[in-house]
This record gives sequence, structure tokens and C-alpha cells, in this order.
Amino acid sequence: MKRFLQLAVALIFLGATANTFASDIPPLKGRVNDNAGLMTADEQSKLATILRELEDKTTAQVVILTVDAIPGGETLGKFKNAVFHAWGLGQKGKDNGVLIVHVTDGDHYGIEIGYGLEPVLPDAVAGDIIRQQLRPHADPKHGTHDFFGAFSAAVKVIGDRIVAEEEANKSPSVNPEKPMSRVVVFMIVFLVMIVIIVVMIIILGSTKTSTDEEEPVRDPELLSRRRGSRRRLDYDRSRAADDDDSSSSLGSVVGTASASDKDDDDTGGDKSDDKSDANDDNDITPGGGDSGGGGAED
Repeated sequence: MKRFLQLAVALIFLGATANTFASDIPPLKGRVNDNAGLMTADEQSKLATILRELEDKTTAQVVILTVDAIPGGETLGKFKNAVFHAWGLGQKGKDNGVLIVHVTDGDHYGIEIGYGLEPVLPDAVAGDIIRQQLRPHADPKHGTHDFFGAFSAAVKVIGDRIVAEEEANKSPSVNPEKPMSRVVVFMIVFLVMIVIIVVMIIILGSTKTSTDEEEPVRDPELLSRRRGSRRRLDYDRSRAADDDDSSSSLGSVVGTASASDKDDDDTGGDKSDDKSDANDDNDITPGGGDSGGGGAED
């Protein structure tokens, strides 16, 4: 209970402090708010034009604020942060606002960066801008008071960095090309695999055909059998032809033979025909006969 009361008191105190501090925040009058009177009207007008052109080009809102002193005795960090959020700098959804502050009392500079521009303008870069652009032009402690030149130089660096980042985002990056490269590599590998498969099929088919053609020649026993069958077939055909010639000659010499002789001749002729038919059966040879290609003909 005691801890809860302490927390409640702290919250009430912070809320009251915030309300008091918020009432001391200067109103937003434009892109250039020279409340300390550090620049002429003409310089303020020129600077406002530069800031407007930057916003038109990049949508980033850069605002200048000068004050004599920080109200309420707050630190510069809290003050510029409160002003930035009270003014709502930057485009909605982009948070691309920048606030450049100079406090005459103590001669302090401060830069507040919106979340959307932190990658482009990190704290280290903001510190460099103060040391390298703002201080060299306007440093009252060292007798320089060119605040227009100081703010113009700072805005130029800020604008150049924002434009460079936007141009880099618009130009094709390396990452979008990777998927295309992967697609090309995949297609090449796929085509190579297809070619390899086709070549292997052709080689295997050629090897099988060559093996089938050479197989009869590699079997000496089958080759010998086929040659023997061919020789027997030729011999039987030759013998049948000789028997036919003998029968024809005998029939012309014995032209006036008796009927019984003719019957005997006819019987002999039938036996010869039966013998010829028996020889024709030898045309069918086990194993395919003459279908063995060149081997059968050798």
C-alpha cells in the first residue's frame, strides 16, 4: 500500500510538471521560428523557402526554432523533445520530422530526429552537423553570428542525406535480383539434367540394340546348328530335283508300258511325292531358321 501511494504521488507530480512545461512551449508559427531574433526577415524568408522545397521533394519536415532561454529551467534534451511532439513534426506514418534548436542563454544547439529518419540521421551524424555545419558559422562564444549560414549549411547536409536515401530506395537493389538469379540457375540445372537423362537413354538403348544384334554371332553352337540345317535343306532340295529328273526320263523311255506298269509307275510317283513332302517339312528349323540376321547367312 505504501509503495502504491508513492507511485501515485510520483505520477501526479510528473503530470503537473508536464502540464506546466507544456504551457511554456512556444507556438508553431512556420518552418522558421526565430523567437530570439537571430536572423533578418529576409534571411528567415530565404531559409523558409529552402525548407519548403526540401519538404516538397522528400516530404521531410525540417523546422528551425530559436529561443532566448529554456522555460521552466528544463534541459535542452527534454525541451526539444517536448516541442517536437507538441508540434507533431513529420508526415503521419513516416515520422520524418527534424527540429533544429538554438538557445541563446548558454549558446546551445540541439537537433531532434523523428523515428523515420533515425537510420538516415543517427545521433552521431546529428552531432557532426552541430560541430561541422552550425558551430563554424555561428558560435557567439568565438565571435561568429551567421545563423542564416549555419542553419542553411545544416539543412543542406540533412536534405542531401534524405535525398540520397530515397534515391537508393528507388533504384534496384541487389536483393531483388537474387530470386531471378536463382530461377536462372534452377533452369540451367534442370536443362542439364534433362540432357544427361536423354544421353543416358540413348546410350543404354544403343548398347541393348548392339547386344541383341551381336548375341547370335557370339553363340558358336547356335551358329553351327543353323549352318547344318541350311546344308541339310539344300541337300534335300537337290536330291528331290534329281528324283524328279529320273522319273521323267524313265516315263519317256517306257512309253508303251502296260497298265500294271503304269500303276507301278504311278505308285512310285506317289511315293516320290510323299518323299518330297517329307523333305519340305525340314524348312521349319527350331530356333528361328534363317531369321538370325547375317549370322544365319554366313
